[in-house]
Amino acid sequence: MLSAAPLLACCRPAPHCCQARRWISRNVRGRVLAIRREDQSVWERRAPLGPAQVKQLVKDGVTVIVQPSNRRAYPMQAYQNVGAKIQEDLSEAPVIIGVKQVPIDQLIPNRTYCFFSHTIKAQEANMPLLDAILEKNIRLLDYERMCDRQGQRVVAFGKYAGVAGMINILNGLGLRLLALGHHTPFMHIGPAHNYRNTEMARQSIRDTGYEISLGMMPKSIGPLTFIFTGTGNVSQGAQEIVQELPYEYVSVKALKKVAEHGATNKIYCCEVSRRDHLVRKDSGQYDAVEYEEHPERYISVFAHKVSIYCSQGQYLLLTRSLFCLQGHYPTYMVIVLLTRLSCSHVHCPAHKVIVLLTRSLSCLQGHCPAHKVIVLLTRSLSYACELNITYPNDP
Repeated sequence: MLSAAPLLACCRPAPHCCQARRWISRNVRGRVLAIRREDQSVWERRAPLGPAQVKQLVKDGVTVIVQPSNRRAYPMQAYQNVGAKIQEDLSEAPVIIGVKQVPIDQLIPNRTYCFFSHTIKAQEANMPLLDAILEKNIRLLDYERMCDRQGQRVVAFGKYAGVAGMINILNGLGLRLLALGHHTPFMHIGPAHNYRNTEMARQSIRDTGYEISLGMMPKSIGPLTFIFTGTGNVSQGAQEIVQELPYEYVSVKALKKVAEHGATNKIYCCEVSRRDHLVRKDSGQYDAVEYEEHPERYISVFAHKVSIYCSQGQYLLLTRSLFCLQGHYPTYMVIVLLTRLSCSHVHCPAHKVIVLLTRSLSCLQGHCPAHKVIVLLTRSLSYACELNITYPNDP
């Protein structure tokens, strides 16, 4: 798929430095590439290419058209300064790239588009978009399907997804606790897009941490525990932010003790791996290789080993989707787990549970009934104070 769009594959990691990047020259002189304006969300400020990448393309002889946008994180002048053309009309370009889905009425026929279409899992909401792409003879290069020879995605969440997500989670936590009648130090943390850079956000979180260390968290809330499920880029970024607060890491086995006797002048962190909550149905053991090949032989005991200790006033925050949602966990396991988390037998009153997932549950494709889900997606954190947690017995 990358060979069909050489303009999109001109940047590869340097062989001896994971941080450095080098450009590989392609026969692209005379080609035209367009960067479209993002309009999927009012909060969407990302761009598929920054001025530095555009500068290199222009140097290689590519005409780069940038659709004007005052919302984009990079100012239009920055693109213009490196040789890009700023214009509304993109029809000149055979290849048009963006970040999120393109509105159907803005799709130009007979072009190559590159963006996250969110159609690979047959997401119902985006099936009309896929139909329109086929009808208009458009070639779609979906970032989600760009993989290396080992089948690993080359365009995916990075560390800063976890950084931004955790900042939003802390902001949402402050709003939610306030809605429940608790003024906390988290109220002084704003949403990620309000900060000029991560250092400003980190300083705000450090200030919050100082207040927590002084014992300014309401005792009625009880100990606060962050559960990190996974050790990937997103989890690492999220943990970096949490570590700006006074924190202590504990094992899964120690969660019960924390729930009963934990302090409120710091927060507790627990990194949960598959081995911590997945067991074979017949033996109770876990084998990583077997699980990859036969996940149906396993069940999750997360609701019994982890989430059950969010009772007694403790708040449990899941800072990454436990359920991975990329083939690691079967759909039925996700549904069962969500059901157990939301059912009253876990002994968690509605006002005592907040589950914040930083990854979308959209790939469940509607299989999980709304009343069985306790979730606040980070993309909707501006509505945190409106979070509704319902149970199967609720009307």
